Amino acid sequence: LNSLTSHDPRCTVFNTCPKILFHYTSIKTLALILSTKTIRFNRLDKVQDPREAVTADFSDAQTLVFASCWTSQSTESLPLWDLYTKCKGVRIEMPTLMFKGRHNNHKVTTNDIHYEIMGVDYEIVRRSKQYTGLSGSTVMGPTRMRYFKDPKDLEITCIKNLPEHPFYDVRELGTRKHAHWQFEEEVRFRLLATFGYSKEKDHALSPEDLKDSPVFTEFVDARIDDSAL
Repeated sequence: LNSLTSHDPRCTVFNTCPKILFHYTSIKTLALILSTKTIRFNRLDKVQDPREAVTADFSDAQTLVFASCWTSQSTESLPLWDLYTKCKGVRIEMPTLMFKGRHNNHKVTTNDIHYEIMGVDYEIVRRSKQYTGLSGSTVMGPTRMRYFKDPKDLEITCIKNLPEHPFYDVRELGTRKHAHWQFEEEVRFRLLATFGYSKEKDHALSPEDLKDSPVFTEFVDARIDDSAL
């Protein structure tokens, strides 16, 4: 199971996800992608939609998620050209499995929110009394964004209560947007600035923990697999 590809029938995420994704950006950004062989993930409190990654229990939940945003639309979109390039940039076409380690799937699931690809090494700094680095190697996605008309449906609950103790699960952060963004047909990859979830009492994340050690890093550059270029 650790070497599934998008052609494997067990890999059900890719039965519903296109093999090619598109990204509208500037010529300068394209040059950086080609020279560094990386794709930039931006922290969600730095993107256009202020309602990204809204939760009922973490006021700064947006800082826990870094995203690289793509579209599944194979035909060109004038609204996307205007929104992301002011009609002066480029549209990048890349294979959906573009990142280093793209054939080293951590697990197989029908739920693309929890789908993971291992092998992309990165570091995210959490600021506390001393700088603390979180080293990771997991890309969450590809995930098709889900769109909702009711703002209440944009909120998720990260802290779950068990009889013994609370635990947290932030793996769904950054997977919902308001319905007025539906024209984008977005497919997203995400990096998390904490463990995706924990049911261990000693590892349970709390709102206080997040306030005491906020995320300092604002973006992460993840390596592309050489064969994707």
